[in-house]
Amino acid sequence: MTTEIQKNLADLFHFSEMTEDEKKIFLADLGGLILESSVLRFMTESDESTGEHFARMLEAYADKDDLHVILTNTFPMFNAILEEETEAFREDALKVLS
Repeated sequence: MTTEIQKNLADLFHFSEMTEDEKKIFLADLGGLILESSVLRFMTESDESTGEHFARMLEAYADKDDLHVILTNTFPMFNAILEEETEAFREDALKVLS
């Protein structure tokens, strides 16, 4: 996630009112949801060969904390999808919380 998007999400969800532990848990859960939606979208939009390579990378690096960095470095289109999915989440959250 870009720093600007993280700041927007922090403002949206009132991070200043959360404890550090609550922030960490929330961000981990949120990041997991956005990563999952991005992975699903990338897999459906990729050709078969790219999808298979992506799936192998997911499996090989699933336990890495920087999985999203590894995937975006290897698959530039995944970075675009990740940013789009993050922004879509933010927009949806704004609608719900407004």
